[in-house]
Amino acid sequence: MSATETEAPMSGAVRTSDLLIAGEYVAAKDGRYYETTEALTGGPIARVAAASADDVNLAVDAAAAALAEWSSPPPAVRRAVLERAAVLLGERTGDIVATMSREMGATLPWCGFNVHVAKGMLVEAAAQAYAAVGEVIASDVPGLTALGVRQPVGVVVGIAPWNAPLILGVRAVVWPLVWGNTVVLKSSGQTPLTQAATVSPASASPSIRSRRIRGGRESPTAMATVRPTGSGISTVPEPGVGGGGGGPDGPAPAMRGRGVSPRARGDR
Repeated sequence: MSATETEAPMSGAVRTSDLLIAGEYVAAKDGRYYETTEALTGGPIARVAAASADDVNLAVDAAAAALAEWSSPPPAVRRAVLERAAVLLGERTGDIVATMSREMGATLPWCGFNVHVAKGMLVEAAAQAYAAVGEVIASDVPGLTALGVRQPVGVVVGIAPWNAPLILGVRAVVWPLVWGNTVVLKSSGQTPLTQAATVSPASASPSIRSRRIRGGRESPTAMATVRPTGSGISTVPEPGVGGGGGGPDGPAPAMRGRGVSPRARGDR
C-alpha cells in the first residue's frame, strides 16, 4: 500500500500515487506519471500514475472476476460492508479534508461537508441493501406464476469530477455496489488523492477495494477504448470526460435505473 492512500500529504510533501487494481497498488503498464499541483499555490502535491487502455482492461477484468464473490452473498453482507466503510471514512476525516483542500483549493468547511455527505451516502446505501425486490406478474396461462427477478448488471464504470470530489466519487460507486455490481472508478485528474479515499483498501472487502484507475488528459481515450465488458455507467463527468456534465462531447451516455446510478435490472 502506498502512503498516498493512507495519509494526507502535508504541505511541501510530494507523494507517488499508483493505480489500485485487484487489491494492489501498481504503476501504469507504460510507466507514465503526471504531476498534480496545489490549486492555490501551484506547488507540487503528487506524482500520479496515468492509466492507459491496458490498465483499464486490467481493472475491468479484476472487477468482473470479483462479481460472483460480491453479488452472491445475502444483502446483509453488503450492508455490513458499507456500514463499516462509513465508519472508516469518518475516522479519516482530518486527513481527507487536508488533502481535498490542497487539491481543489476549497475551504476546510466545504471539504468537511464533503466527508459528512459521503458518510451519509454510505449509510443510506447500506440501508437499501434489501430494496432490490422482485414482483409477481399477471399471467394469462392458467396455473402459471410469473415473477420479475432483479439481478446485478455486472461491471459498472464510475466517472467522478473534481468539484465535489468525495461526494461524487462515493456516489459513483456506492449505489451500483449495494445492488451487487462491481465498479471501476475513473477518478478526476485534479483530485486523485481525495478520491482514493472512496476505494481505500481499508474500507471493507475485495469487491470494493480492487479497482480504481486514474489518468491525465489521455484517460478519457483509455476509458473509450476499453473492451466492452462494462455493463453500466455511473457518472457526473468532467468537461471532456465521457460527455455531458457541461462538457464539449454532448449528453451523457444512456443509463439503466433511476437517476445516474444503474440499479439491478428486472429480467422477466
